[in-house]
Amino acid sequence: MGNFRYIELSSEEDERLRAIEQSPHMNKKVRLRSQMVRLSHQRWEMSRIAAYVGCHVRTVGAALKAWTSRKFEGLADRPQKGNRRKLHAEALQFMQDKLAEDRCWNARQLTEAIVLELGLQVDEESVRRNLRQLGYAWKRDRYIVAGQPDPQLRQQAEAALETLKRGRSRVGSS
Repeated sequence: MGNFRYIELSSEEDERLRAIEQSPHMNKKVRLRSQMVRLSHQRWEMSRIAAYVGCHVRTVGAALKAWTSRKFEGLADRPQKGNRRKLHAEALQFMQDKLAEDRCWNARQLTEAIVLELGLQVDEESVRRNLRQLGYAWKRDRYIVAGQPDPQLRQQAEAALETLKRGRSRVGSS
């Protein structure tokens, strides 16, 4: 006993679906769904289509139902549920401008700057994830003495170092 659902296609729809199915630039799922619709048009049972494309019968049924109700728009994935992007284009540009400055920034400092200057509530992990997407990598800061040391202090430090290298003189030892 097979599960039947046949789709009737016009010749233009069939040719367009074939072009989608054979296009290497299309999403893999879209190509697979177009193949399912074309096989249904050729009077294949849903269980046979599922076995041929390597998916469940319900997946074939969902693809055929989407085609019936929405035609070519039914081939594409619907927008996914979930939270909106926390960092929009303006915030990403702000981050890139800050990173172009002549100083070191970390994710915590960038998060604080975004909150203060743009008024967006974001967490460090969002900033960190977006930094990785922008191509930035983590690197430990190097501490560098700013400016030249005082010559007199340097001379005292070198004298102390020489004393330590030679060791203390032993006065009064027998």
